[in-house]
Amino acid sequence: MSARTDILGKGRCCVRRQRGAVLVIGLVLLMVITLLSVGGLRGTGMQERMASNLRDRNLAFQSAESALRAAEAILVAGTSAGSLAVADPGDLGFWEDCWAADPTAGTATGCPPAVEHAVDTAAWGIDAVPEYRMERLRAGNYGSLAADEAMASAPLYRITVRAVGGTQDSVVVLQSTFRP
Repeated sequence: MSARTDILGKGRCCVRRQRGAVLVIGLVLLMVITLLSVGGLRGTGMQERMASNLRDRNLAFQSAESALRAAEAILVAGTSAGSLAVADPGDLGFWEDCWAADPTAGTATGCPPAVEHAVDTAAWGIDAVPEYRMERLRAGNYGSLAADEAMASAPLYRITVRAVGGTQDSVVVLQSTFRP
């Protein structure tokens, strides 16, 4: 009898033993695919959080812009903003302290009083109503706003706005100089 006949027939002389190499290779490939999938899911989660943060910041910025335009409209209409001037207008820490104090008093830290810009927070998707503070700049502390613009007699105002987005973590502070 030949070896071929023994394998196909009833003989046992040439039966091979299986060693399980295919099983080990299959498990290794399955582990690699699982690790790639988990990495992809983590990356997708991170991108979703970044997009959410960008949306919150954009909501805060748009809310602050709206309050800034409302304050400018009040000045154009002729409503006085007072003559309070602050010592450090560009200092972010100063303005953070202004909003941390009593928001309506405005005198605890030398800040102008805060005015709420009435908006529907639910419809806008924001967490709080934006607030602005207006101050009239002292005469003589400013010149022309443009190189070819003559000095005007109209007063110059600084408007500072603080707004939040969808959460209290996204805060935007805008400051504008405006001449009605």
